[in-house]
Amino acid sequence: WRALACESGLLIASGCLIGATFGLYGQLFITRALATALGFPVVNSAGLGVTVLITALVSGVAVAVVTLVGYRAAGVRPSV
Repeated sequence: WRALACESGLLIASGCLIGATFGLYGQLFITRALATALGFPVVNSAGLGVTVLITALVSGVAVAVVTLVGYRAAGVRPSV
């Protein structure tokens, strides 16, 4: 069960970090594109603190769900 929890936590955390990194980069890219191409007044409000908080919250909830379900699944005896 611990191996399942550690592996799930590592996979979820790395996926959330990669997603947050590309999300911030995408927001920066589209903000500059809108401002340059269309002259659209855009406020760049990409906050690193909010991103870290949301990434930690999503990772924590996902790991908690996987851990609880994995604990129940690991406790089941295989049927023959």
